[in-house]
Amino acid sequence: LFFCRLLIELVASWSDYFHAKDLEFILPISPPLNEISYNDYKFRYEYTSIISAENFAEVAKHVDYINIMLYDYHIDRAAGVAPIGWIQRNMEFLLRESPVSASKVLMGLNFYGFEFTPTKMNAITFSNTTICYYPSLASLSVRLRYAERMNMGVSIWELGQGLPYFTRLL
Repeated sequence: LFFCRLLIELVASWSDYFHAKDLEFILPISPPLNEISYNDYKFRYEYTSIISAENFAEVAKHVDYINIMLYDYHIDRAAGVAPIGWIQRNMEFLLRESPVSASKVLMGLNFYGFEFTPTKMNAITFSNTTICYYPSLASLSVRLRYAERMNMGVSIWELGQGLPYFTRLL
């Protein structure tokens, strides 16, 4: 509890600094739910305790936006970088549990892909024996429509790893 209070004070301090320089402050946080497997590949969502609804609301008072980093989904099966069901569960959980306005929340999207094998996940390289997950215009369009329907903004994790035509959807 004391640590959470210190983190909120740190965020408030950063906010004062950025806003004094007329800059926006976007705080990235991990998603609140992880999907875990149990009992022969049945899955359920588990609360990560990364941030409580109360602390989420308190942090939101100090920042311009909160970026939920909805990429790098991790589970012990091939499932993509950010399955849409996982994105929706996380965003709906956050918005249901917290009084923070959806318009202050950014849904983090990936413009990069992963190679998946049962023992590792890496950046995409050529191979005939692996599964590669990479966003498409169709998958990004579904995510953008979802964000619009939920009255959320989006943020994009790209850094030169994506394909230029993805920006056509924006």
